[in-house]
Amino acid sequence: MYIKSLGCGLLLLLAGQAQAAWQFVPEDSQATARITDITDQGSQVHTHRLSNLEGSISDSGELVIPITLKQLDVVQNLGTLPPWLSDIGKKRLATVATQVDTAWLNSLNIGQSAQHTIALSQEDQRYTQTDHVALTITRTGANRFHVQTTSPVPIDTQAVMQEPNAQTVVSLLGYRKLGDTVPLSLDATLVQQ
Repeated sequence: MYIKSLGCGLLLLLAGQAQAAWQFVPEDSQATARITDITDQGSQVHTHRLSNLEGSISDSGELVIPITLKQLDVVQNLGTLPPWLSDIGKKRLATVATQVDTAWLNSLNIGQSAQHTIALSQEDQRYTQTDHVALTITRTGANRFHVQTTSPVPIDTQAVMQEPNAQTVVSLLGYRKLGDTVPLSLDATLVQQ
């Protein structure tokens, strides 16, 4: 799994040419990030939510999910962004993609869950970092699946801050200095096409 263009340290991409066999349900798919803001008064942890995640898994098992700034709760609460920020709001902050074994989905009976660990590599022109991410997959219906991270994925803040527009995004969120990592959790619903 790789994360690319982590403008704010958060995740996910479009499926390209591959035909989607499973689609994320945007209204039931979100990620939660815990950001540590380091100030002169000490550290404060803030929880932010990325909503309406769109993504897919192809027949060949390519999982991809795009993330834009406008999906972040703080930006949604601002309402319409000023013209000079509107382009940033539309830009993809991150791309998460991985290869999964589609047998993980197909072999589950309704109500059955399974845990799988996938390799997560965060990479860009400036850095590469590899972690392992545990997922819990539950078949909730004939064509519906619930996917969540078993534990939060640590996103390297220093690598994120090297990305274009990262400082602008951090300032927009009202933070001065971020902690070493941003733990990110995924909670999503997949529907088989």
